[in-house]
Amino acid sequence: MDKLESRRSGWEKFGSSVIHNIKEDLDKSSTIDQTEGTIHEVRGRFIKAAGKLYGDQDLESKGAAEIIVGKFQIKAGQIKKVFGK
Repeated sequence: MDKLESRRSGWEKFGSSVIHNIKEDLDKSSTIDQTEGTIHEVRGRFIKAAGKLYGDQDLESKGAAEIIVGKFQIKAGQIKKVFGK
């Protein structure tokens, strides 16, 4: 194996390592998005329930919006996971 082939081999190993790390980061990122989305959704349900309990339409609307944000974030995490593979 000459020097050029040795360098290519080293760069190929490095490249595959970087790609593997990026895929792992995407998996972590998707899990974080899904977790944060669930937190938004749960928080939104509490806010919406409080709005219903107190008859506060504004609070109820904020809760509904928070639920929607959570659902979008969960979907974003799922999409990242699919395209990360």
